[in-house]
Amino acid sequence: MVATKQPSSPMPEIENRMTVLEIRPLAANASYYQIIFHTSARIYQLSKELNPTYLDLLKASLVEGTSILITRKSEQSDTIISVRK
Repeated sequence: MVATKQPSSPMPEIENRMTVLEIRPLAANASYYQIIFHTSARIYQLSKELNPTYLDLLKASLVEGTSILITRKSEQSDTIISVRK
């Protein structure tokens, strides 16, 4: 009998509720924005190819000082894959 490896279950996506401190375009990589939040020492990135509403929500958070919910693939990832209120 040969043991087969069972497919591992996908890791759950990570969600964080944070308030935007700054949004910067990346000069070196024009396809992403850098997003900096008040409560995190990390710098996140948002692809310009994602839903334009995500950037609108981030800008509203910056202007209004309100928190938004960001989603990433894993705790180690700095790439934002979705944004919602």
